[in-house]
Amino acid sequence: MAALYPALVLSGAWLVVDGPGAAGWTALVGVAVAIGATAVSAAPTHGRLGREGPTPALVRRLLLADRVRLAGAVVAAVGAVAALVA
Repeated sequence: MAALYPALVLSGAWLVVDGPGAAGWTALVGVAVAIGATAVSAAPTHGRLGREGPTPALVRRLLLADRVRLAGAVVAAVGAVAALVA
């Protein structure tokens, strides 16, 4: 995963410089949501799970973060496909 996020940031920056249309912006927002949820919630929760072990609260928090990341990824994929067919 460590290699994936820098690649997404670089490709997103390239897209911004190129001037994305609405579909491109949709994809960028989806990627931003997925990366943001990872940085703000999923990664710290994984760290706490490793240190403290699973608790119901931590597992719920991780599942919520995963749902947000999935939603971001789906929005990004829809935007990317729409940009390709437009």
